[in-house]
Amino acid sequence: MTFDGGTQTGDVSVSSGGTVTRSELSDTYRDADVSDDLQQAQAVHLGQVLDDPKAAAGDATDLGRRHAAASVPAETFAGTYGVGVERLVSETFERLEHRLGAGNEAVAEELARAEDELQSALSATMADMQAGLGAYGAAGASDDEAEEELNVDDDDLLDGIGVPVFMLDTERSKVAAWNSALAELTGVESEEALGLENASEAFYPDGRRVKTLADKVAEAPESAHTEFDVEKADTTRTLYTDEGEMVTRDGEERKIEFSAMPLYDDGDLIAVVETVRDRTEDIHRREGITSLVEELIGTLTAMEMGDLSARASFEDEYDVVDESLIEVVDQVNAMAERFEALTERVGEKADELESSVEQAAESAETIDERVDSQTEQLSEVATQMENFSASMEEVAASSDEVASAAEQAKASADSGLESSQGAREATDEVIEMSDDLVDTVTELESQMDEIEDVVEVIAEVADQTNLLALNANIEAARAGEAGSGFEVVADEVKELANETREHTEEIAERIEEIQSQANETVVAVEESNEQVKFAGDEIEDALVALEEIADAVEEAATGVTEVAQANDEQAANVEQVMATVEDVRDQTQQVENATDDIVDATREQTRAIEELSSRVDDMRSE
Repeated sequence: MTFDGGTQTGDVSVSSGGTVTRSELSDTYRDADVSDDLQQAQAVHLGQVLDDPKAAAGDATDLGRRHAAASVPAETFAGTYGVGVERLVSETFERLEHRLGAGNEAVAEELARAEDELQSALSATMADMQAGLGAYGAAGASDDEAEEELNVDDDDLLDGIGVPVFMLDTERSKVAAWNSALAELTGVESEEALGLENASEAFYPDGRRVKTLADKVAEAPESAHTEFDVEKADTTRTLYTDEGEMVTRDGEERKIEFSAMPLYDDGDLIAVVETVRDRTEDIHRREGITSLVEELIGTLTAMEMGDLSARASFEDEYDVVDESLIEVVDQVNAMAERFEALTERVGEKADELESSVEQAAESAETIDERVDSQTEQLSEVATQMENFSASMEEVAASSDEVASAAEQAKASADSGLESSQGAREATDEVIEMSDDLVDTVTELESQMDEIEDVVEVIAEVADQTNLLALNANIEAARAGEAGSGFEVVADEVKELANETREHTEEIAERIEEIQSQANETVVAVEESNEQVKFAGDEIEDALVALEEIADAVEEAATGVTEVAQANDEQAANVEQVMATVEDVRDQTQQVENATDDIVDATREQTRAIEELSSRVDDMRSE
């Protein structure tokens, strides 16, 4: 914490974050004519006292003398310390209140820390003020007055401090000063306390006589910490602290803290100044806060152990605990209510989640089995695709052979078509010759019929000739010898007619045979002609069929070529499919691994849910 004298309009800043305005310091000096330099020096000194008491220790005497030389009243000089003390207390407790929400354990720690800081600062400030008072009184007193009485018994000076103070005259061993703040604390007025040889009588109405800290310091001003086992608060100056209890005139026990410091004049001990700080309220506050924190911790611990019905209760016996802290009880209880309700919901959800996780586990197991099956099937598919690929290669080779055979078939068909064309031409010639033969045989048959008619005429002529010869023989016989020559001629004619008849009969037989053969030939030629015509029709049909075959073979060859090309493309596609199947199989393996992880995670989740359900059940039952 630092004080900055600055300019006339400047502020006195506090390192804790607050500020003491220059007007506040000016108000302290309102009744005194104090230079700006002295005000600034005092402001800087106050800051040093609070920030680094050791560094500021040597300035107190000098500033006291400077204020005395400037005729600044003692209470004014002392009042400057009050500004710093008031601001320190204000800032400390503001910081304390600001940090109360940091947590229950932090509250107690922060309060203790703030209390220690306040005690240390107040002790340092008051000790420094006491040193300044000694120097202040010494600067304004004459040597004669120093021999006769204390130079610091100004009641106004002590009352202006605002802190319970009394002073012990070490030369007379009597109480030489007792300010109004101490009178208010003890219930003993200054008139009653002044002159007491045992200051403890004012602190204990029962009349007990014990040594106060001032008594101990008076006996051993530089070694009281070893002689009486009290704490020496500062090694740079002689300042002792102690704590204890006192009883007021009203019978009320108070917790107090003492600070005592010897005062010297030219090296001689002349007095001991003791400040008394009533820490009753602070202790009650700390005890109350401790009790509050313990109650809250107990409640939270009970809840942690499963007693969700535990609630905190706290009564501020001395009405010293800040309301904001007491409100924490209600907040914790409200939190407990919400937590209990939440636990019930968590229990219900845990049951539902347990069921869902079990189903998920079963589903994961099923998925795992299906993935295993799928992996096996994909392996089979890959094997089948490999076999299929080999078959496709065989088909490709066969397709090439078929395509070659189709080309050969097409060539053969073309050759057959050419040969059939020649056969058709030859058949046409045969049909034409057969038609001519039929015509010739038919004409021959007609001629034979004519010959037969001639033969018949010849036969009739032979018969007539034979008849004429017979008649001639008859007539020759009648004529006798006159007719013998005629008879010879008739005989020859008859013989010639018979021969003619015989030849005619032979010719008729031959003609009949020829005619029969001619008829058979006609029939055979006609049949042959029909067969040739039928063969021509068949050859025509064969030509048409061969043309169709040639076209079909050509189409088949084209189709086989296309099949071969398609087979090659299909083979390439099969290769791609096989690659895809391999990728899918790899991915399936990854899926299988992931599924195994899911199954393991689901089992782990199931165990966690079961544990959660168990713990929730335990919390419900406890």
